[in-house]
Amino acid sequence: MRPAEQLRRLQQRPGTLIAGAIAAQWLTTLAVALRADSVDIGAGAVLNVALLGPLALFCAFRVASSIGGIALGAWTLLVWIALPWLAPLFTVAKYDSTLHDHVLPLVVGLTGDAGYAEGVAILVALTLLNERSHVATVLGGSTLVVLAVIWLVRAPGVEGLSADAFDLNMAGLREYFWSQRVLQWLPVAGVIAVARRSPALAFALGCWLGAFVALRLTSSAATFENGEFFRLLLPALPAYVLLVAALPLLVPTLASRLGPLARPAESR
Repeated sequence: MRPAEQLRRLQQRPGTLIAGAIAAQWLTTLAVALRADSVDIGAGAVLNVALLGPLALFCAFRVASSIGGIALGAWTLLVWIALPWLAPLFTVAKYDSTLHDHVLPLVVGLTGDAGYAEGVAILVALTLLNERSHVATVLGGSTLVVLAVIWLVRAPGVEGLSADAFDLNMAGLREYFWSQRVLQWLPVAGVIAVARRSPALAFALGCWLGAFVALRLTSSAATFENGEFFRLLLPALPAYVLLVAALPLLVPTLASRLGPLARPAESR
């Protein structure tokens, strides 16, 4: 059966697609845990893997489907799950131990750090706001207000931010990654891609990622050697994945070829 035909069937029962993605995510998490030298699996990590991870996949699918239909929703799930497998292709050999022992466990939720939960909470709020119902809007807006207050309390002080620190962090990106320019420009292209379908979502995703980049990467605490760079950006990871997954929207004739599969899903 061709992929397009499979997607047409899944369009009638998207729960099957999401359930399969959750199972694949759990297998990916297991692979990351086995590859790492040591992983401290506490209550926070269990909550992330068992509940927040699946919730994030569901919300990412809802947001992507509202932009580019079932096709983009399924593609976004694939990008999300494939990220830990593809990450080693972008790093140099000397960063392998840090990547496998510190960075990838953060990405899949094997951490007690609150940043993972913050990212999922922002994604849930964005999904609720995108549903366009009165109750969902109130819930989503309230969630964002609470998160903003928490984030302002936990954010680094203005006196600790500097352009020099940002330059050093970008230098670290060049030192440990093969394609730093690609990593930097992918979300910019993603904003343009989403804006072709939904300027409001493009603005929200761009501001979400941009705020964390501007305020976290201008801090001297964002170092690469111990993975701290990625821990600080962890709450913005869902925005990065959604923007990168949206790149197919830049292909001019793709939506017309996919037909109903690329038709934005109606929010309920």
